[in-house]
Amino acid sequence: MPKIITVVNTKGGAGKTTTVVNLARHLAEDYRVAVADSDPQKSSSNWFAKKPSKFKIEAASFKQIQALLANPRQLKFDYIIIDTPAGLNEQMLKIIALGSDFVIVPSKTSMLDIEPTIKLSKFLKDVQVDYKVLLTQVPAHAKNSVAIIKRVLYQRDIPFFKTVMRQLEANVMAAINHTTVFDMGYEGRAARLDYKLLAQEVEALLEKQEEPKAELAS
Repeated sequence: MPKIITVVNTKGGAGKTTTVVNLARHLAEDYRVAVADSDPQKSSSNWFAKKPSKFKIEAASFKQIQALLANPRQLKFDYIIIDTPAGLNEQMLKIIALGSDFVIVPSKTSMLDIEPTIKLSKFLKDVQVDYKVLLTQVPAHAKNSVAIIKRVLYQRDIPFFKTVMRQLEANVMAAINHTTVFDMGYEGRAARLDYKLLAQEVEALLEKQEEPKAELAS
């Protein structure tokens, strides 16, 4: 069975597509990976000047996503990552979230971004899906403000990744050049580290889901 990861935030500009393509590229070093681009703007599909060689990426309508979630075995992949549009309505969000093994919620750290993220987190918690907030586009000098945001999330019992995605020029240049930070040279090293750490956290969370109950209780 492939592991299905959905990347979602109802607010635009949170870094969804950047997260999707770079996470997919890193996982593709060791796994068979596909990206399902359900954003009408085809952000993930249009990211690349030509099809990426390491993983498969295809635009998919909501009906196609539903069909995929109903029978994920039809696609022979280890990971399927779904890129979602901003402004996804609650019914569609619920269907996609419940069909996913894990949901990543990217969010910038301003309160204008955190407030809708908190609202989305409450919805995901209510429908009982595994998710975590991923803080993105974090400036290098923002350690104190990140600590404050993490405290806000913690106080509201909202899970978040230990890894934060730093505001790095490599991420911008990768988008401009229609590539990923893993296909850049020395200048992409810091950004690559962020996605490697994120992937490690994601893999650990999914492995934990597979642990037998007896082992969990021991």
